[in-house]
Amino acid sequence: MRIFVAFFLFGCRQGSVQLDDNKVSPEDALQDDTSTTPPAVPVDEDGDGYTIEDGDCDDSSADIYPGADEVPNDEIDQDCDGEDAIDRDEDGFFYEDDCNDMDASVYPGAEEIPSDGIDQDCDGVDLVDADVDGWYNDVDCDDSNPMIFPGAVEFCDGLFNDCNAPNWNVDLLPPSEADADLDGYIICQFDPETWFGSSLIIGGFDCNDSDPNSYPGAEEIVADGIDQDCDGTDLYDDDGDGWSSDVDCDDNDATLNLDDVDGDGYPTCEQEICLSVQMFDSYGDSWNGGVLSVYGNGSLLAELSCSGSASEEEICVLGSTEVVFDYDADEWEEENSYTIIHQTTGEQLFSDGPYPTEGEVFSHILHAVADCDDNDPEKNGNDVDQDWYSSCDGDCDDENPLYNLDDNDGDGESSCDGDCDDTDPMLGYADLDGDGWSRCEIDVCYELQLFDSWEDGWTDGYVSLTVEGFEWGQYAAVGAGQTHTICLLSTWSFSVSYTAGQWEQDNSYQLVAPTGEVIFSDGPEPTTGDVFSSTVAVPVDCDDHNTSINPAATEIPDDGIDQDCNGADLIDGDGDGYYADIDCDDGDASLNLSDFDGDGTTSCAGDCIDTSAFMNVNDVDGDGFSTCDLDCNDSDADLNWSDFDGDGYSSCGQDVCFVLDMFDSYGDGWNGGFLTLLVNNVEQSIVYAQGSSSSESFCLPSGFTFSLSYTSGDWEEENTYSLYDADGVEVHSGGPYVSSGTVYSQFLDGVVDCDDTDSFVFPGASDIEGDGIDQDCDGLDD
Repeated sequence: MRIFVAFFLFGCRQGSVQLDDNKVSPEDALQDDTSTTPPAVPVDEDGDGYTIEDGDCDDSSADIYPGADEVPNDEIDQDCDGEDAIDRDEDGFFYEDDCNDMDASVYPGAEEIPSDGIDQDCDGVDLVDADVDGWYNDVDCDDSNPMIFPGAVEFCDGLFNDCNAPNWNVDLLPPSEADADLDGYIICQFDPETWFGSSLIIGGFDCNDSDPNSYPGAEEIVADGIDQDCDGTDLYDDDGDGWSSDVDCDDNDATLNLDDVDGDGYPTCEQEICLSVQMFDSYGDSWNGGVLSVYGNGSLLAELSCSGSASEEEICVLGSTEVVFDYDADEWEEENSYTIIHQTTGEQLFSDGPYPTEGEVFSHILHAVADCDDNDPEKNGNDVDQDWYSSCDGDCDDENPLYNLDDNDGDGESSCDGDCDDTDPMLGYADLDGDGWSRCEIDVCYELQLFDSWEDGWTDGYVSLTVEGFEWGQYAAVGAGQTHTICLLSTWSFSVSYTAGQWEQDNSYQLVAPTGEVIFSDGPEPTTGDVFSSTVAVPVDCDDHNTSINPAATEIPDDGIDQDCNGADLIDGDGDGYYADIDCDDGDASLNLSDFDGDGTTSCAGDCIDTSAFMNVNDVDGDGFSTCDLDCNDSDADLNWSDFDGDGYSSCGQDVCFVLDMFDSYGDGWNGGFLTLLVNNVEQSIVYAQGSSSSESFCLPSGFTFSLSYTSGDWEEENTYSLYDADGVEVHSGGPYVSSGTVYSQFLDGVVDCDDTDSFVFPGASDIEGDGIDQDCDGLDD
């Protein structure tokens, strides 16, 4: 606030003029030339060298005059400038010069504190480094860009980086970054991630910025001496095949170019093969976390995800590559779907979604290779059967993956050579010993004979043949029918299935073996679905280094050699009188083809005791139980071990349960000793102590004799055992030093279910008196 002081003159102060009625006015005096009154002389009353006429605003104080030292904040105008000087923060600067007279740290020339939001030195701005490039805004010509500051290195980034550079102007570009010929490209090479410009085409740099026809990607004019496309060379066609050097894989050989003479899709120059992946989102908000990963020969090629409602990505490979697709699901999978298309053929290879399958979902082998014969469309890089081999590789059958050039077993033969088992080096097609027999037989040919009784051919019905899991073919009768010859390799498995159509009453077919035997036939009205399966089995040479060993050789018994290649030497290993070729177990004399008890079944046929005609696998009464199954009466179908009414009792009786506790005082288990559980002398199980003690619980059918037999081992002084019935009563114990042989025997007596059709009738049930029914099976209605 400025303080104005008005001075009023009263009385007879020195230097003043008093007027009264007796005096002549100054004006009259000037007009009266005869006046003798002298003019007034200015008086300096306070002696400060200034009068009122000189501008002394207070001639009563020697401290007040024009130019006097102003005393701030005393409400006195010492220097007569019309106001008192104010310095509220007492920092030595008056308020009109101080940009903040309330803060003593703020005044002109004060030390500036950067980036505190305060203008300490009153220059109008705070000192900041907004772009954090190490230069404050007082010298940084563009404090919004960290790439621009005094002395900055000039990058190819669409900016004039150095503030100190000659001709610096924020609106200009350095000459190397300007597009002089306006073709969209500049001289310097730039990084798209750091490029700040927006008008230039990203990709490459202009090799001639004075020629608008020269830039990366421009159309090249062959042999004009000018590098239009900025690839470093002018185009030429040295071999004259019509393909310039930029695309011709060998411009010195006219046979190697991009011509596809035979039209099979493969030129003599190797080219990329691409798959198009089309992705869709039905809601239009992109896949929410779902990712389709693409691998090439095990290496990650790309991770794809739909953008918006639809997007498309391209996967391209060179050489032979197995491309594998793996899908990871996330949220809103009901919106996601995709399709994979072979760009060369236009074939849709795979499609999935909504709710795409997770994990590895599809694989395809691509051969981006040169055509080995551009005059033969049958020879190219197409791998139809996806077995890694094309016709250019020598695949003998590119429609069938079972025939290829793999030699997995290293025997020098592939399936194309006739190797019937490429996992076994002992099986091959070559006849090494020259005995006329190979280890494989390729000419195993079956006849599939199709018939139509109406002679108008099958309508929609067909036979399918699957070999080694591969669909070999589909076959349908034409007219009255025909025969298809199908040749397979030995050891291959195959199956036949039938799909029905119309007029099935007319259709029939049969499969004929190489021997002429009909091994399967069906129809009319053939059965639908899988109907027959078999394995190709023909005699093969089991030792192709010995001429005396082959399928036609005579077998010599007990010489340890399989001469006739039937899989076994004629030996009697267990001495039961039966050779291994017919003995069901030539290591166990108790299992053979003898019927010692004359009950019609042998031990090989499952006779549990071949010395007792009463114990066999015959089910005489047809109740599903034999005496070997412990049928208590095999002449009465009503007596067996089935519990038809589910009351816990059968017509043969009920199970009798035991607990066998076994102990070893040393704690290391029975050392070779064991107990055998038998029912009617038929072994049921073997038990022995483990550690210091162990226990076995078991139930046996009543109506039979249960026995325990002990076999001793070492340290018998440690072994003891106890047998308890279901009520916990000990019925037998033994040890230590148990004698080998039968140690316990008991006939398991038990009551039977007198009516196995009524679940309320069983031994121990509550009997209802006088109802005429024996509920508790005691023989009485009481």
